[in-house]
Amino acid sequence: MDLMHSPVAIFIYNRPEKVASLLESIRANKDFREFSYYVFSDGPKNKEDFKKIKKCRHLANDFFKKLKCEFHFSKENKGLSYSIINGVTHVLKTNQSVIVLEDDLVLHQHFFSYLNHFLNKFSTNSSVYSINGHMYLNDELLAENNSFFLPCISSWGWGTWAKNWHNFLEFKKDENNLRLNKEENFEFDLNNSYPFSKILKKTISKKIDSWAILWYLFVFKNRGLNLFPPFTLILNKGFDGSGSNTSIELSQKFNLNYSRILEPKSVKIDNQKLSIYRDLISKNLNPPIIKKIMFKILNKIKLVLK
Repeated sequence: MDLMHSPVAIFIYNRPEKVASLLESIRANKDFREFSYYVFSDGPKNKEDFKKIKKCRHLANDFFKKLKCEFHFSKENKGLSYSIINGVTHVLKTNQSVIVLEDDLVLHQHFFSYLNHFLNKFSTNSSVYSINGHMYLNDELLAENNSFFLPCISSWGWGTWAKNWHNFLEFKKDENNLRLNKEENFEFDLNNSYPFSKILKKTISKKIDSWAILWYLFVFKNRGLNLFPPFTLILNKGFDGSGSNTSIELSQKFNLNYSRILEPKSVKIDNQKLSIYRDLISKNLNPPIIKKIMFKILNKIKLVLK
């Protein structure tokens, strides 16, 4: 039976060099012409933004002009969280699944085939909530070479189904759903590997605006399973200082020898892999403060030297 091709939702803003890299990596996926696309572009905050946004939109228009694509270009600045929640909701009104990309990502040449295969495979499994394309570099995961399930999500190149997303929209309307007790906080933070619960509290108090933390909370409260590859099919290029909240630098590279679908051994949480992932999260996203400070200083120097 032929696979259904999940539509791809792409969110761009004001970084034309990032948009160009993303589009080139989409082209490198041999089946990219088989997919339909939705491009969402937020509006400018100022005049300088407008020029960059216009260039990003031109790149997208030019790339997708011969493909099936629906463009949504906002005149007003609505913010990333609003854009993603409403964009994904729009796509899933008429589709059963979606692949979600942001403009600072670069795709492995087999990213689409991986995401699409498992979105089809687990479409009727109510325990699976998302398919994810990112993984931190780890020799043990590389050696075993199988996909696996975790209780957490990734917002860097992922996919889900309409049934889960619509339930998420209802879930976040009720403030009672957004509370965690002390024991849940520990588990939500992956045993204190990363302060996700603090991000949640800041989101609830409107100090920051994170759609991803609410999506993670929804999955967490429902004990959802989330599939990950043993090596990354996504490079996040937002950790170069060009993003609004980047204070670290990731060690990341593609496995160019990958050529087959990496099936999971079972449909349940792999506790051994979860332990590895906790260490990877802590190492990559929560490094010592001195490393964060040095990274910020180096990026300021780069900006001065440009």
